[in-house]
Amino acid sequence: KVFFTKEEVVSFTQMFVNMWTYFQHFDWPTTWENKLVRQAWTTQWQHLHDIMVNNDDQLNPMMGCEDPQLEDFDMALSLFIHFLEILSCPLPEYDVPVAHATHHGIQTILAVVAKEKRGTSLVVWDHGVLWRERLRAISGFRGFPLFARNALVGLNRLCVHIVFNSADCIVPCCVTNVSWEAWMGSLRGNNGLGAQMRQKIYPVINGMETNRFVVLR
Repeated sequence: KVFFTKEEVVSFTQMFVNMWTYFQHFDWPTTWENKLVRQAWTTQWQHLHDIMVNNDDQLNPMMGCEDPQLEDFDMALSLFIHFLEILSCPLPEYDVPVAHATHHGIQTILAVVAKEKRGTSLVVWDHGVLWRERLRAISGFRGFPLFARNALVGLNRLCVHIVFNSADCIVPCCVTNVSWEAWMGSLRGNNGLGAQMRQKIYPVINGMETNRFVVLR
């Protein structure tokens, strides 16, 4: 999906929490290798594909080159299994007051789980704009079919929305990143969420305070 609503982001956040809870009791590879799981994955993608192909309002049109083969569904599933494996990792047995994430990517979903399950505060320290760089990397990689790449882009986009909307504080290393973070946190729309996002973005500029630290020569 290209655009998500605030309600959908909340729902998907709970979905990841539920997945984490499940995989604390059941094996990660065994679950995904199950025939019924793979069948459900393919059936759901086929359903979404039919909706996009027969989309009368053309809000989410599909290009001919995106039309997937069955093996493309398997490739997308393999990518999701790889990138989401963080959901099989346990949280520390003791309560962690603050989770400090160094980016807003998929792996930070575990910190979101900690916030939902344990009340852990989430601080996202953005050294760069991972979403922008990952989008460029995935789009330029020709080793996977276009459908699988677009599915992975969609997963990354969803996780960015979830992380930014779950974060208590976002700390970019430069002022330039603020506009990116407010835009992604507002679900890429002018819907009032941008102002809310900016209230929790506090840039900490890379560099030295030259009035306090004198260079020795």
